[in-house]
Amino acid sequence: AARGIVAMQGHPVFVIALPPGLSSGDGPVVRMFCHSMGYFLADACLIAFEAGVRRRFPKLWAGRLFHHCIQSSSNWPCIRGTRNAQETLALRSGLCMAYFAEFSSVFLRLGSLARRAQRQELRRTLDLALIASFAASRLVNFGFLISCWLKARTVVAPGLFKLMLSIQSAAYAMNAVWFIKLLRGALPALKRHPASTA
Repeated sequence: AARGIVAMQGHPVFVIALPPGLSSGDGPVVRMFCHSMGYFLADACLIAFEAGVRRRFPKLWAGRLFHHCIQSSSNWPCIRGTRNAQETLALRSGLCMAYFAEFSSVFLRLGSLARRAQRQELRRTLDLALIASFAASRLVNFGFLISCWLKARTVVAPGLFKLMLSIQSAAYAMNAVWFIKLLRGALPALKRHPASTA
């Protein structure tokens, strides 16, 4: 996804789009979409196993399944492509932009490691990085993605346009709720450990 985002080029309709080498069906970006679908399926099977065999639900299972459903609904038409080349380009470029949201996950995982290691100062720094990266990659980025998708209305089938716009809007709303929860969880800790002054 990072490779595709860095390589985005200006486009007269979509604002920015993937170059031909990266937007093709056998290119690295579409392969990444396929790998993600495999992960979603594996995680859904794990949740089903935990619930059906071990009689317990894993942590955040409902949110994970909801995320996988939204993401899979976006991935499948991008992997399959459509008969309209411009429509396929809009789909794959938009989904590649959406994957930038995972940038914030790096700081989320590092923050968890710092918490387990009881590294409070490091955790505080990572919490600030998480808040900033989450706002940039999941709120600002998705807002820009939706604006680009609205410009693609002229080359996308009406039904597909409405479906993807609904998915993008749902993802934005989900990210906004997560961001509020993130702030509520992080701000008290930040206040207890104010930044040191020179």
